[in-house]
Amino acid sequence: MNMEQKQKRQLEIDIAERMYNSRKIESKYLIFDYFCDYDISDENCKNVEKTLEKCSQYIEKMITIKKTLHITVDYYTFCNDKDCSSKSSAVASSSPSSLFLLSDANGVEWSFPKALFKQNHYVDDYDYYDEDIYVQINNSYDFYFGVR
Repeated sequence: MNMEQKQKRQLEIDIAERMYNSRKIESKYLIFDYFCDYDISDENCKNVEKTLEKCSQYIEKMITIKKTLHITVDYYTFCNDKDCSSKSSAVASSSPSSLFLLSDANGVEWSFPKALFKQNHYVDDYDYYDEDIYVQINNSYDFYFGVR
């Protein structure tokens, strides 16, 4: 293997390393824990950070949020090896950190993402500050902050 070839990003990163390269972006009701991968230019990282700041403003104008949401955002290249396409069509993905089950009057269970559930229901303090939503953004997608 060529030593200059980039290795695939390790998703299991040491917490101290992650904290060193993370930024907190806070607004009234949204807190982004933003991690920009090491091989991405500072300019691209800052562009994504500015976009997240604007995003929080737009979200807070469009949606009534009662309780703070904690969103983890990882910005990295989805494909670093020769076996996958360098022009990946995936822009980003997101998922709730957990789901809560509620039963309706008929006993039917419905699942709700944590971010929605905690807006109207009690969530204990330990869980309250944990991640509500996880977002991954692809640096190699030909987007305004991710052009290589």
